Amino acid sequence: MRKKFFSRGFFGLALLMLFGLTLPTWGQPSMAYTITNEILKEQITDGKLIAIKANDANNSNYVKGASVGSPTFLGATTTFKVEVAGDKFRLKNVGANQYIKKPQGSWSGSLVAMTDNQSEAALFTANNVAKENVAWNTSLLDNTATYVRFVESVANNCFFNCQRTNAAPKWLSGQGGFSVFKVYEVVDNYEYPAFDENKPFRVISNRGTLTYDTERGKLKNVTGTGNDGDVNQKFAIITDDGVKYLYSYGAGKFVASDYYRTGNRLTTVPVYTLTKSNAQTPMNNYAYKLQLNGGGNNSFINLSEENVLIDHWTTEDEGNRFYLKNIEETVQSAEILKNAYNAAIATVKAQNDGVTVSEGTNLTEAKENWNTAKTQARLKAGFYRLQGPAGKYLTAGDKGAALTMGTTKGEQTIFYYNGESEKNLVALSNGYSLHNANLGGTPADGDALTIRVEDGDTYTLQGGETYLTHNTNNSVAKGNKQEKCEFRLESVAEIPVTLHNGEATFYTPVAVSVSEGTTAYKGSVSGSTLNLTALNGTIPANTPFFLKGTGDCTLTVTTGGETISDNAFTGSVKTRTQTSGKSTYVLSNAEFKLLGEGVNCRGFRAQVETETNSGVQGFTLEFDNITAIESVETPTDNTPVFDLSGRCVAKTVKGGIYLRNGKKFVQ
Repeated sequence: MRKKFFSRGFFGLALLMLFGLTLPTWGQPSMAYTITNEILKEQITDGKLIAIKANDANNSNYVKGASVGSPTFLGATTTFKVEVAGDKFRLKNVGANQYIKKPQGSWSGSLVAMTDNQSEAALFTANNVAKENVAWNTSLLDNTATYVRFVESVANNCFFNCQRTNAAPKWLSGQGGFSVFKVYEVVDNYEYPAFDENKPFRVISNRGTLTYDTERGKLKNVTGTGNDGDVNQKFAIITDDGVKYLYSYGAGKFVASDYYRTGNRLTTVPVYTLTKSNAQTPMNNYAYKLQLNGGGNNSFINLSEENVLIDHWTTEDEGNRFYLKNIEETVQSAEILKNAYNAAIATVKAQNDGVTVSEGTNLTEAKENWNTAKTQARLKAGFYRLQGPAGKYLTAGDKGAALTMGTTKGEQTIFYYNGESEKNLVALSNGYSLHNANLGGTPADGDALTIRVEDGDTYTLQGGETYLTHNTNNSVAKGNKQEKCEFRLESVAEIPVTLHNGEATFYTPVAVSVSEGTTAYKGSVSGSTLNLTALNGTIPANTPFFLKGTGDCTLTVTTGGETISDNAFTGSVKTRTQTSGKSTYVLSNAEFKLLGEGVNCRGFRAQVETETNSGVQGFTLEFDNITAIESVETPTDNTPVFDLSGRCVAKTVKGGIYLRNGKKFVQ
């Protein structure tokens, strides 16, 4: 019974607009494999194709690796491929993609099995054996020949014939004539067709023709060899840097590996690799298979019954062996492919600020435009929200709390992307990177999730081999790549900052301006006093600062700002440990107090650091340390007024010096 790799369904349709349309020209095939000269152990080298001839009653049978169960001795040749591993080697059956499996448990007398798991494969060494050195049962041996004995490393036991024609081999320790073999080199002399450039084709198997189903928007199998004039049976292979992608003329899209996806999905992940069929003799020119890139041996496009949507299967059969029948090129075909490139270019133009490329007039120009555009398509550093389905946003909790999905667009839904150097997201609410530590996706130090571009405005968060997924119950988890792992990014232009008792600190990695009613300050240390000087205009990127105002504050992302000098504040995007050899002070109840030993410095906040021997337990705040009045004005509205200690005052006293909107005035 065949085992499904994915359940039946549409792979989805995705895009990677790249170049080099190439197709095979077909001729009559010869036998794929030919036995040539006899070889000894010295010639059993990596990648060598070999046939193993048994010393049985007929003296004409070869070891055949069955796809399931045990290998057998049959009259037909079966080809094995040698895979060297250190000073040993594995034997892989070419037709079935199965390894000879290592002996298990009490191996003596047990059948030799097969496996598709490389880690379970037997590890062999080989010995050359002359007839006179064979212990017994030598009557069938050639007096002039030297034989090869395969010794498995697990228990020093032999690959052994059970003395009967067509019998399954067993693991036995005997050194007789049935434990030695003749080994022959096999040559793959089938001439796989060369690839022509810029030609459409139909994908045909022994079961039918790959077809785009316009009603269901999916791919299916239609019995027969198809019709050259049917656009829904027309495909093309586009190649970039040796990686091939399958394009459907009927859908106007590229076939994608992820069957969860529907619609005009775009991706930069390689989709299909065109490889030779593993059939020993290609059936009626069915010499190629379409295999998922990175899928090992377990993910082939497979055509099943008529009008059934195409599947992925773990095993090979006549449903996944194809020939690609050339279709006469037309002006329409060339125009369709050109438009495919131009569609990719238009997508890049729409999603990337500053990318401007014109449409190409031919495939070559279109490719050049696409390559230029894709190199410019980079997610910029900045603040973002990640939106899943139903308008819900990825939401961070405290360190150790799981991520969730929610509809409230507060501080906890904002994340900072730190750019191409690290490609991960840091939660504004706690300064921790999104982490791969547990199924909840906890923000924490360590193995940060990596953000990946999937299509025009869709992104995924990947950790190792798994992805962060969003569930219908507002929780998140980790799982395989699927539609539930996709997010859309919203750029955040306004950053909310909560003021506690009218005060807060902030570290900004981007240039910002401060909302009206709140003033930003830099600091300077004098003894146990922290002098605060107002900052006017744009605050430049990578600046820590103090905030004072009424209500809450909004920082608006902008550009520019002059570098601020002589600033006692420090800060960082990520929550970090205290600097060794320094004392750290943080805002607490209108003072900067000494931070406890072992307590981290929170990301997106400002701190003050001094030498540890300063002896200062905390700093009181002094605003502007006036020696001269730089600007004098009289308040004319109800804007809050503060004294020079930063306290809000209800009434002013004549002759007193006060602050309003960050400026000094005399009553």
